[in-house]
Amino acid sequence: MTLPISIEHARELARLVEHETRPELVLVGAVALGNHLPLQRTTADIDLALLVSPADIVPLLTTLGWRRDEHMRQRWYGPAHFRADIIPATRELVATGTVQIDEGATMSLVGFDLAFEHAVAADLPGTSASVRVASLPAILVLKMVAWLDRPSERTKDLGDIAAVLTEALGETTTGVGTPRTRWSRASSTSPSRALSSRGSRSPPSRRTHTSWLSTHSSSSSSTSRKRLPR
Repeated sequence: MTLPISIEHARELARLVEHETRPELVLVGAVALGNHLPLQRTTADIDLALLVSPADIVPLLTTLGWRRDEHMRQRWYGPAHFRADIIPATRELVATGTVQIDEGATMSLVGFDLAFEHAVAADLPGTSASVRVASLPAILVLKMVAWLDRPSERTKDLGDIAAVLTEALGETTTGVGTPRTRWSRASSTSPSRALSSRGSRSPPSRRTHTSWLSTHSSSSSSTSRKRLPR
């Protein structure tokens, strides 16, 4: 499969993938999700996790000619309007559960170990390189964690979660009599509101999702449009 990004942005990613240090990385976020299923929204950012310590990220990325945002420490810019949010996700940081991304601001790293463990390869258009992309089940876990971590700032994640569930479960369900819209049982407006109005705000545990990830990651990686099992 080929990652759905511009050739210019693919070339910047290829430069990182082929850097002499060969950093271990995995794409997450909307671009990674778009590699598995069509999205109704666009994104200007590329989100990726690096198995590199925060102290080593700066010299690594500056050698590529990328520059860091003055206010958002995780954001980096490159040529051709390239913009990436870089998340340091070493095993030590993932074990602690959080990483500091800005002054006084932290981000949950719950689920990033699953993103690395259950990644699929995607070709970078216009290059001979490929990049590892989090599997669809792993992305779903990360989306849940991101919304639970900062619900007032991450409402777009609810739409992405709804898109994954719709792809996995279908838009309708058959009850007694005639089929009905799956989301109507929780909300008459949208999947996002249905998701927002239900469930606990406790972060999903790794143990809860590991068996499902192990069972279904291989099937989700075989095709970018294949439905997830029920």
